[in-house]
Amino acid sequence: MTVTEFALIKLQADYDELELYELAMQLLEVQDAWVRSHLPHLLSDDTKRNLSNLYVTKSDPPHLLITAQWDSPKAHQKWIESEENKTGLARLQRFFAPGDDPLVLFHMTPAGRGKRHPPSFVGHPCFNVTRLFVPVEEKEAAQAKYRKLEDTLRDLKVEEKIWAGWRIEKSRDDEEELVIFTSHTTCPLQEAVAKMGQSLRKESYSFHHIG
Repeated sequence: MTVTEFALIKLQADYDELELYELAMQLLEVQDAWVRSHLPHLLSDDTKRNLSNLYVTKSDPPHLLITAQWDSPKAHQKWIESEENKTGLARLQRFFAPGDDPLVLFHMTPAGRGKRHPPSFVGHPCFNVTRLFVPVEEKEAAQAKYRKLEDTLRDLKVEEKIWAGWRIEKSRDDEEELVIFTSHTTCPLQEAVAKMGQSLRKESYSFHHIG
């Protein structure tokens, strides 16, 4: 079962963007070298630049988002436990916002009928991520609403990118989480996503690609 990593890091308000970018590029190279040695099939596609994609917000506080595709959470755990990752994470932590929980990490499975992973937003000025916190008893209804939205966009031949995934590792027994990625536009797509989560607790972010 291919899963998508979702790692959301709250950054210091006054972090140095250039320093973060330079470190991020170094860490991507280290991760790719490790993957080629241990899980080479993940980078077998010649069109894939890096395993992970990195995005940042311009919000206050700023956030860093890391996404990647893994065979399973267990396969990702091998990378997490590697010395290369531990060393890289230690270097990255100087950018973390102070506090007990600056990092949220989980994996997702697709909520829709299409792609197994989020689309690439490389070359897009920015895109939106909405985290919807869904009561367990409302998961099926939320799933149906999302698939209806996907079907409607397909029928109308809307070119905007959209993808959603359900969080695997639950933070609460009474709650599921649906994460929706959409192109950053003012078209009815954003209104539809907002309407879908109208009665739900949610968090919204606008990201742009850095690596």
